[in-house]
Amino acid sequence: MKGSSLKAVLIVTALLGASSALADGTPAGTAISNVATLTFQPPMPPTPPGTPPGPNTNPPTVIPSNPINVVVDKVYNLLITPDGTPAAPGQTVTGVPGQTAVLTYTVKNTSNTADTVNLSSAVQNFSDPVTLRKDDGDNVFDATKDTAATSLSLAAGESVRLYATITTPNNAAGTSNPINVIGTSQGDASKVDNNNWGNVTTGNAAGGTVDKSAYSYGTDASCLVPTGPGGTPVAAPTPLAPTGTPAPSGGTCAAPVLLADKTTTGPVKIIPNELIQYRVVATNTGNGPLSNAILRDLIPANMRGVSIGGSFSGTTKVLFSLNGTTWSAAAPSISGQEGVTVAIAVDSNGDNTITAEDSLPAQGVLTLLLNTQVK
Repeated sequence: MKGSSLKAVLIVTALLGASSALADGTPAGTAISNVATLTFQPPMPPTPPGTPPGPNTNPPTVIPSNPINVVVDKVYNLLITPDGTPAAPGQTVTGVPGQTAVLTYTVKNTSNTADTVNLSSAVQNFSDPVTLRKDDGDNVFDATKDTAATSLSLAAGESVRLYATITTPNNAAGTSNPINVIGTSQGDASKVDNNNWGNVTTGNAAGGTVDKSAYSYGTDASCLVPTGPGGTPVAAPTPLAPTGTPAPSGGTCAAPVLLADKTTTGPVKIIPNELIQYRVVATNTGNGPLSNAILRDLIPANMRGVSIGGSFSGTTKVLFSLNGTTWSAAAPSISGQEGVTVAIAVDSNGDNTITAEDSLPAQGVLTLLLNTQVK
């Protein structure tokens, strides 16, 4: 049409419902509406012949399309970290036998809606069950505050700290024990996170006892020293010569009399020249070796040394020392010495000295005999 013009503009307008931005997607239930529009100016009336058309001053006309309305649906998912496999655990802690070992996890609801994460666990070697505990908010494990949990109710995007705890068995020293935490979405049971293996390596439960007793052997020192080759002091808790038989000196060996032990509550009486044997027994009550375990005793004041001896409950030889540095398989002489510290240890690696490489094995018993005489 001469003297008229038509301008049409197609404009697409998206009208979105209000929503908060989440890293895990648009929240479920969010409404989204989309409307397109066509905008144009109607033509001007025709101008008289010979008159050029003027500008189109008609107001624009807007024609909307039909709306397209959608609502964001629920999408469930979850994430437990750190990840790991039995061969390559995501975390490793050392558990002390008889105590609680703790693995730490983060559980996040990566759904776009609230969800409950159902929890379970798996253990490869330990027989004791795993207890899962939800952190109380201070990010520090405390069994008195962190409640046991079999599920976690989480808002969209929410994370919580979770502890997997287990009591380390007393007989588990030196073992590797993979533990897994498994989470399943309650909203969508097909969403499972089950590659969260951690590992509890068990150390040794260090522990021991030392019991000391004192026996009187009368006044004949020869009853404490055997007459066999090498002059090795008596290692057994009784004299070499049977009670009542002639002593090597020509006298008679008296039966040893218990003077004091750990049950004794007060001092006992002794006399000058009386022979006193101190028996010191160390026991490794743990379930692993005690490194560089040395049993020592001191010749007390007002007594002089006679001899020393000792034994070990196993087959490994023992070594003796008077200074803690020089060691020998033969018991050194302490005859007449005063104020000397004597020592015994197990030469577990057989190198004829005692270092951190030597140890007293689990349940091993080491005995030191210190024979003295009252001045």
